[in-house]
Amino acid sequence: MEKLKIWFALVSLTIMLPGWPLPVAGQSGSQGLRQSEEGERVEVRGGSYRDIGSEELSRMLRKKDFRLINVHIPYEGELLRTDAFIPYNEVEKRLDKLPQSRDAKIVLYCMSGRMSAIAAETMVRLGYRNVWNLKEGMREWQKKGFPLLDKRQGGKSG
Repeated sequence: MEKLKIWFALVSLTIMLPGWPLPVAGQSGSQGLRQSEEGERVEVRGGSYRDIGSEELSRMLRKKDFRLINVHIPYEGELLRTDAFIPYNEVEKRLDKLPQSRDAKIVLYCMSGRMSAIAAETMVRLGYRNVWNLKEGMREWQKKGFPLLDKRQGGKSG
């Protein structure tokens, strides 16, 4: 009987443990839960997109495998390695600037994250399935110490 209890406990743990978040070394409590490398899923009509922060985008840029699109209007600066500029409210009219494949990975950004969230929702509605949004935009990017290019001044900003 004792062996049966031990066997049951081991089977239960084997089934339950893979779904539990793991603490990160040096942290405790809920702050120690491992953040997904895939951002935070945002459900919208027609599907979902992923919100990411500046640190995650910085990591993604090291092995860039996506189109980086600035949707902010008017021009307020840009991230290095930006591929295109499409006003957030003209995404549907500017499909020629977007990848033809609806599975292409696309990262959108603006100054605060508001315009890029609207553009992300539009793109999902248009059938794009791999859309990412820099949640807090260029403001957070710059606050975290990452470079912002401002072509109005002809150089890097802050």
